[in-house]
Amino acid sequence: GLAKAFSEAGGKVEAAPVVGVEKVAAGGGFNWEERIKEELAKMTGYPLDMLESDLDLEADLGIDSIQRAELWVNLSKEFGIPDDARPKAPVKTITGLAKAFSEAGGGVEAAPVGVAAAPVEESEEKKNEFSYELALETDSSWNLFARNWQFTHENDLETYECNNILVFADKKDHVSDLKQGAKKLGIGFDHISPSDFLKKDEKKQEKILKDVDTIVYMDHYELAEMDENKKSIEVFYLKTKELFELFKALYQNFSSNGKRIIVPVSKNSAFENSPKKSGIFSSFPTGFFRSLQNELQDCSVMVLNGATETWNDIVLKNIGVKTTFTDAGEINNATVKGVVSKVNSLSMTTHQLDENDLVLVTGGARGIVFECVAALAQKTGCKLLLTGRTSVPGDEVKDLSFDTNDLASSIRNLEMKLVKEEKMSLKDAKKEAARLKNLWEVSNNLSRLEENGIKARYEKCDVSNYVELEELISKMKKEGETVTGVVHGAGVQKSKMLPDLEMEDILRTIETKMNPFFAMLELLDWKKVKFFNSFTSIAGLFGNAGQTDYAFANDMLAEMTLEIKARYPQIQVSAVDWTAWSGTGMVSDAEAKRFVESGLIPVDVKNGVKMFLIASSDNIHTRLAVFNGDAAFAKNTVSTYSLSSSPFKTLSETHSEPKKINFSLERDLYLHQHVVNGAPVVPGTFVSEIFAENLLKEGSAISRLKFRRPLAVKDNDFNVELVEVEDKVFAVPEKRPPLEGRALENLSFSSCDSKSDSKAEKPDWIKFDTKKVMELFNSSKKEKSSFYNYLDEKFSHALKTGPIFRGIVSTVEDNEIYYSLVSLTKDAVTSFAVPGEFKFNPVLADMAVQVASAWNMKKQDVMAIPFEIEKFNVFNGTNSPDSIVVSRIVKMTPEESTFDVAVFEKDGKLIFTMDKLTLKTIAGLE
Repeated sequence: GLAKAFSEAGGKVEAAPVVGVEKVAAGGGFNWEERIKEELAKMTGYPLDMLESDLDLEADLGIDSIQRAELWVNLSKEFGIPDDARPKAPVKTITGLAKAFSEAGGGVEAAPVGVAAAPVEESEEKKNEFSYELALETDSSWNLFARNWQFTHENDLETYECNNILVFADKKDHVSDLKQGAKKLGIGFDHISPSDFLKKDEKKQEKILKDVDTIVYMDHYELAEMDENKKSIEVFYLKTKELFELFKALYQNFSSNGKRIIVPVSKNSAFENSPKKSGIFSSFPTGFFRSLQNELQDCSVMVLNGATETWNDIVLKNIGVKTTFTDAGEINNATVKGVVSKVNSLSMTTHQLDENDLVLVTGGARGIVFECVAALAQKTGCKLLLTGRTSVPGDEVKDLSFDTNDLASSIRNLEMKLVKEEKMSLKDAKKEAARLKNLWEVSNNLSRLEENGIKARYEKCDVSNYVELEELISKMKKEGETVTGVVHGAGVQKSKMLPDLEMEDILRTIETKMNPFFAMLELLDWKKVKFFNSFTSIAGLFGNAGQTDYAFANDMLAEMTLEIKARYPQIQVSAVDWTAWSGTGMVSDAEAKRFVESGLIPVDVKNGVKMFLIASSDNIHTRLAVFNGDAAFAKNTVSTYSLSSSPFKTLSETHSEPKKINFSLERDLYLHQHVVNGAPVVPGTFVSEIFAENLLKEGSAISRLKFRRPLAVKDNDFNVELVEVEDKVFAVPEKRPPLEGRALENLSFSSCDSKSDSKAEKPDWIKFDTKKVMELFNSSKKEKSSFYNYLDEKFSHALKTGPIFRGIVSTVEDNEIYYSLVSLTKDAVTSFAVPGEFKFNPVLADMAVQVASAWNMKKQDVMAIPFEIEKFNVFNGTNSPDSIVVSRIVKMTPEESTFDVAVFEKDGKLIFTMDKLTLKTIAGLE
């Protein structure tokens, strides 16, 4: 069929003779089948005499749709066949390909082609031992990344003139506000459900799409708010089928008429890696659209990340915007983009598993999952319950032998042996060789485990089948075994562009990832589970042409794994989006070649196993990814700064020398969440903590703190030094002119008294009022503080803050005293240890300053930042993320205000106070 298409497309062309190919006598025709077979022989390594004309290119030869496209392009160029001659319908056999070429190309002669087997890279990895030595040094080619966000820049957004919107949604009332908003903006609006659209014939579909420039997909509105149960899982698969059918129907139109596609999802702008409960289906259908963007590059896809009830609003807010990235959200009243940040290496790995734990492993008897769980078992002593679709090995594997360093060649040799000796067709030989290889690999791996003293058993179980998985778990319970750990590694994938995907294949890919997860949610005793890991793919995180179904399934699983962590914070949970692996796994040689061409480096087994052990032991981040950060596909998504692999215990630990502190835009995430007048600035309370760490003892005070100028950090390696001059200590740049004495004051960012180690004095102006505290908690249940909304709406040009610094929960004013309940966010806790070794937690201190600033903002309509603190008294540390801030006004003017501030634990224990905190105005409403 492919040969026929080339022939029809190419017209009459001339080329040099082909070795072993003769012209067809009738009409000077050309033997396209033989020419195509020569190309296929190079791609597969099979000899010409085994390439039967009726073989299915994908099912029998493993030539996926992308490789078929490459084959068409290569031969089209060789014979001068025009691009538009490529057949629209998929061509599945060698005969069909020959027919397509023949019709496109006419009679031709081709240039000589040498046939050679595809080269297979040798791996030096030995498979009889497991290595988990964690000095934790892995090859620097790959890094560990975690999900994150950052504010957009001007070149990330461009104005878009929207004229007509078509919304796909099940119910009209889900989009009524969007309809009204579009009318007010003079934008044409139409709404239809996917099922109604699919019922129409092609001409009516084209008529609906004719003048549309923007597609809004909101058919998953109800699903986003559902909890998992039998009904919601049915809805999930119904919406999944409709999603794929709809965009298969739209695909051809969108290929020639690029559209803007907007898709809201219900992750509540949760780009930050700290898990939060947002619903089991909250990421639906993000992975699909990330891949669709890669396939339809003339389209512009924008996934808007927000709460379900605000979908209409966020779509309207972004209706006049086009982004250079896919994942968008809203924080600080501004558009942000989803990115990934490099995670600095852990200094050690600790897993919550021991010899008493049984780890259920799906898809874990072969390939990359096996290599990882074997090392996990050897490291922790846990027992493994391996599962798979492969039968339990028997006598048929006794005489089999495969070269694990060149498995592809061993399998190909077995296939050719079955063809020649057993007289099988290549199609049947491939199936039988695959079956025998799987049996041998399971048998060989079980032997390896036994030789290394690892306790393991293998059970044939299709984990995507609820009944089979339920029977297995029940069987283990009867034997007195309880599953306390899970590694969900089952997966299948076949790369096909969306139009070529059959629904049967789509569902198999998705069900293999999703069904076991749904079943485990119901069947496992989650009070006893200690460890949960999901094997996912970077296809879900970034999207990949030819993998809309695989990306959809992997992103869903990764985000559902985050939901496990949100529900059960005591469990060690991780989802790892893997790059391709070399030496094992589901990646074909052709796919690996494409990865390399796109700048992606497949990870080898040794380094991959080490990365697994690091990622699965990370208690700070939950969704992680492994790939080489310079890959082309990630160039607009990798953030410029890194994440800490563990919370800061002090701020001074960033430098090896005493009284020196290092700041880094790459390492210090909090800098990007505290932006003053467009520049990342170290908060004044952090500077205060640095002085305290280097000067104070417990139960003492630091005096006459002055913040002369903002400590703005402009690069990845900026050092500040504390220098004592007479009765002052100055925080100055380490690199500075050779100035001495008081001349340093002009260079300083801030200063304090050198004799700051005085005794802390309790304030006499306030007593802890339990009734007021109860009032605060009651208030917090009814409404959130409006401070951040006001800050974002009125003063985001002067100050932008991120989740780390947004902890005011509620406020109550009474007799000139401001009471506030503040709570360190999960982002703050994952960045700064509680309690750590701080003199006072700098984020909590920033919350206290915010309370005073909020009062100032409310009374004066101005934004002010710290200028001076007369005395900072430190009384006690705190283990609690929740605190009570009490402040009173000393004086207040539009230019400058002064407050006394005290911070208590909920039980009334005094933590610290700020006497005479002075704020200076940096922005007003005018």
